[in-house]
Order: sequence, then structure tokens, then C-alpha cells
Amino acid sequence: ATVLLEKPHRHDRHREAGGAVGEGQRHDDEAGEEHAVGADKALRLPSLIIGLKGDWRSLDLHEPQTLKASLNYTEASPGEVLKIRAGLLHSLLAGTLVFEVSSNSDITYRLYDWGREGREMHEEKALSSLSTAEMKDVLLRGEVSEGSGVEVTRYVTSICTLEQIDFLRSYRILPTGVFRFGVVIWGTVECEGVRAERGDSFFIPACASSFEMIADEPSRVLLVTP
Repeated sequence: ATVLLEKPHRHDRHREAGGAVGEGQRHDDEAGEEHAVGADKALRLPSLIIGLKGDWRSLDLHEPQTLKASLNYTEASPGEVLKIRAGLLHSLLAGTLVFEVSSNSDITYRLYDWGREGREMHEEKALSSLSTAEMKDVLLRGEVSEGSGVEVTRYVTSICTLEQIDFLRSYRILPTGVFRFGVVIWGTVECEGVRAERGDSFFIPACASSFEMIADEPSRVLLVTP
């Protein structure tokens, strides 16, 4: 799952993509990696490349210009959560910041690296791994619950549960018996005497009891439960 945190600003519009175009991570003998991705602030400019346009199977994607012309440029807004299935070609554009949670895999197949040199490419493996399934249900819809000064948007995927927690003053995290981790998307949060600011991450052991997060200002925390 991928949570979009930031998108490119207007002056980034014509810059090349920041990440290599690739199928994602996939083991040769396994079903491959699935992940979710998530955004924070920006204009509605193309921020991601997800999949290919049209009948790409008849094209020679070894040719860089053909590949670039076939890429599906996608707009996404801050806070959106995207599900990138194994086998789905994807890349970030310059200036885009995401929080990505993925299944366990240590292989990335890179198809094109925007003219940069030095990193290994895997053209044949990437092309043979591309999914021929239609790109659908990429944007996840969360279930929203509200309380006094709190709004929680919950996304359930096959690999984890994501909770986007927006709160004005405080929020209590209850024990679940499994480990969790989180990141402060914006604002400043104090918990158990430790202050965390935008971009700081934290780990919650499975044995942890309930504890309260205190915010100095309206804050957003993303909590991940495997």
C-alpha cells in the first residue's frame, strides 16, 4: 500500500521521473510483491506512473521512446492510498513523496532509469513479469470514523491495515497483541515523553499497553498493522 505524501510543485512539471520505471519487486518463483502507497500537499499534477496505456503487448518496449510514450501518467491527491499489485509497472515523478508498505521481497526489476547510469537494468525479467490484467481498483477507499476532535480513516489490504489518524489534541492507541509502526505525516506529537515531528517514525511492540499521543497542533499520524 502506498500513501501519497507530497506531489510535485508546478516548477517540477517537466522534470523526469525520480524513480526507475519497473515492475516492482518480484521473486522468480513466487507470486511477487504487492504494496500500498500514500500524499501530503501539492497541486494536481501527474505524480505517478502506474501501468501502460493501450495495447502495449504489441509494442517494442525495449525502445526507450516507445516505452516513455506508453507510460500511464496518473494524478493523485495528498492523502490518497494506492494499491500497486505485483506485476504492475510503476514509478514516481520528481517531487513526489510517498509512504510505502510492501510485502516481503528483496528484488526490484528496473525497466528504464531515465538516462541515468550505474544501476543494473532487468529488461527481459521486467517485461516477462508485467501483468496483463487490467489496472483496476488502484485507489483504495477507506472507512471513516469520527469522534471528538478525531477522524480515523481505515484501509484494509491483503498485507496490512493502514489507519490515517487526524486529531486536534490527543488520541489513545489501544493494544492489539501484534507489533505496529507509524509515521507522523504532519504536526508534532508527544508520546511517553518522546516528541515526534513530521517524517519521524516509531515502532510499537506487540506487548505494549495503551498509550496516548498528545498533539501541539492539528496532526496526522499513519499507523500500520501487519
